[in-house]
Amino acid sequence: MRKEPKKILGCPVLVFVLACIIALLSIAIIGLAAATGVEAARANDSENRAASLSAQLAAGPTATVTISSSPSATGYNTITNGCSDDPDKVTNTNYTSFSCKRFVPTLPI
Repeated sequence: MRKEPKKILGCPVLVFVLACIIALLSIAIIGLAAATGVEAARANDSENRAASLSAQLAAGPTATVTISSSPSATGYNTITNGCSDDPDKVTNTNYTSFSCKRFVPTLPI
């Protein structure tokens, strides 16, 4: 009497295992092909964008800037926050007026 070989889903075990391996490898190949296509598209888009930017750079600037106002001199009163209105209380380092912010420069030691 001969024993009948084990079967999975009607196939011998060896055939079933080999079919599973082939299926897994097929999925891996399809995934790699899809990823390669996506990366190739990204590289192509990047090359096109770089070529476009390079052409724009080679063409030079397209906008012109017009300055309509002339520079004005800043008064000492503006720099000292209005403290120079009373020159007797301003000594270049200390402001002694109560309406002005006190400024004492310090040097690092």
